Amino acid sequence: LLAETHYQLGVTYSLNLQYSEAIEALNSSVSVIRSRLEKLQRLLDKAEGPGSLPEEEKELEELKALLPEIQEKVEDANEGLKTTSSAAEAVKKVLAKGSTTTAPVSNISHLVRKKRKPEGSPVKEADVKRVKLGDANGHTNKEVAT
Repeated sequence: LLAETHYQLGVTYSLNLQYSEAIEALNSSVSVIRSRLEKLQRLLDKAEGPGSLPEEEKELEELKALLPEIQEKVEDANEGLKTTSSAAEAVKKVLAKGSTTTAPVSNISHLVRKKRKPEGSPVKEADVKRVKLGDANGHTNKEVAT
């Protein structure tokens, strides 16, 4: 469980682009697994014969299979660390130079198309609203085109 927790932390740090923390967590996972492998091997060496501890043998094989996968994750995190540090250096160089372009800014508003309203379009029934207006004769409903 401890190794799995370290592994999950390492993967999470890696996804969050925190590669140095990811490397540390993944290496902790590897050390926990190696420690468990040593204990299992000692236990199997003291056993009466092959097959006397089948669960421990199965666990030993599973842990041996996990180590290369975790090592691959460590290598990926190392690569990510190198990539982000070189990208950060490139950004710093660009920002250090500053914006030195002095090209004039041109007006591009003539490129924007405006939507034309159709001329002489008839008023549709859907465009007519009933509005309550009070007049002197007591009439309250009038239709107004919108």
